[in-house]
Amino acid sequence: MSPSVSALVNHGDIEARAVKQLETFAAAVQFSKAEGIIPAPESAHAIRVAIDEALQCKLTGEKKVTPALARRCKCRLQPVGPRALRHTCTCVPVQV
Repeated sequence: MSPSVSALVNHGDIEARAVKQLETFAAAVQFSKAEGIIPAPESAHAIRVAIDEALQCKLTGEKKVTPALARRCKCRLQPVGPRALRHTCTCVPVQV
């Protein structure tokens, strides 16, 4: 890890995880098919972990929200297709 990433891990701001390369690129392909965006290899690692977290929550019934989104927004996500949700308010202009 880079020194800046190591500092974030040591401070407790982020959690470092190891993911296998083939699983990572499979997640990138899945993401590309669902969202129409080809992620960079570095981003694919985060996508793999996000998918793993979502699947684990689905199994356990636990509901998780990223702390940044939970603090900044209290609105709802709107469905825009069979596998897509859009965050439509002005507080965080991103599609999730």
